[in-house]
Amino acid sequence: MATKDESDSLERLAYRPSLSALRHQETSLTELRERTGTLPAASSIVASFLGARAVDNGLRALTVLGLLAFVLSVLSSVYVLFPKVRFVFALRGSVLFEEEVTDPAD
Repeated sequence: MATKDESDSLERLAYRPSLSALRHQETSLTELRERTGTLPAASSIVASFLGARAVDNGLRALTVLGLLAFVLSVLSSVYVLFPKVRFVFALRGSVLFEEEVTDPAD
């Protein structure tokens, strides 16, 4: 059976990686969203300037291809920006701690 001091140190060991992983995850997600947020804006500016000229000359294959590229870039950006329920890329120290408490011999 673990003593109080050993239990406290195990809790700290489980807490530190969790805190570090959450900070890293938050930073990574914020950077990703900032970069992704500029993509629809840039696509919209390009589409507004070039799209009107292209449509005035008629719907040709390149015009349709450009419009499809615009729609694809906006949709992929929206997909990245929406929150994901199963999007986890960090270890949870609480799970590590629970595993240690349930099976200390491992």
